[in-house]
Amino acid sequence: MINPNFTAQSESLNFNSTVEAIVKRSCIIDYGIIQEIVADGVVNVAVAVSDTDQNMFCMTCVLANIASYSLTVNIKPSEGDRVLVVYPRMYDDDMFTVPDDDTKKDVIVNPKAKGYNLCSGIAILINQYKEASHKNIITVDNGAVNIKLGYDKNNEKYMTELTTGADGNITVKNPNATVVIDKDGNVTMQAKGKYTIANDVTDLKQVIDGLATELENLVTTGSSTTQSTSPATKTSIATWRTGKLNNLLDGASD
Repeated sequence: MINPNFTAQSESLNFNSTVEAIVKRSCIIDYGIIQEIVADGVVNVAVAVSDTDQNMFCMTCVLANIASYSLTVNIKPSEGDRVLVVYPRMYDDDMFTVPDDDTKKDVIVNPKAKGYNLCSGIAILINQYKEASHKNIITVDNGAVNIKLGYDKNNEKYMTELTTGADGNITVKNPNATVVIDKDGNVTMQAKGKYTIANDVTDLKQVIDGLATELENLVTTGSSTTQSTSPATKTSIATWRTGKLNNLLDGASD
């Protein structure tokens, strides 16, 4: 006599196995590796993991980034980037296009639309952060934002770094200069090169240089009309101009 409990268990196992087999054959979600940049916003992706050589496959996917009317983050992909691939229930090539007119909220009605298949994959750039693997980094931590760009692998340093602290401090630096704006509005600038401070009319170098010229040509009043700035003072001003002013400021008067 067949044990009813065994029969029920057997049927349950068969049902679970059947459901599992169906899910495994369905295109719902995958994790993949970009093999080729086909066009702007289109990539060829291979599955990142396969249980057999025969189950490896490659598909062409739309590449999705964070995008809205308010803000778009256009991250350019590279071969070897990891992506999360999702397969929507319904897919139409036009669903990624946002019209500029009043039809932008209209739903596409397509009787032939299908999904959950290899032709409907949408790839999203996403991966676990690993410091050794990822460069050009935006880090958000407790209200502070740190942006590191332009990684120089030969010298193992970043060419540009921006930090905004939770306290309101802002620091911008590259290998040759650092600018700090603290929460009280104090500005500190340090540079290996020269400074240029200018508007549409003039620059600070011209203003200070003009003052030095006026001091060099200073004429005093008195009984003699030949009185002027002494040669020693002119020499001192010239030394100040070449030794300090020109080394600090850069401007049109050079």
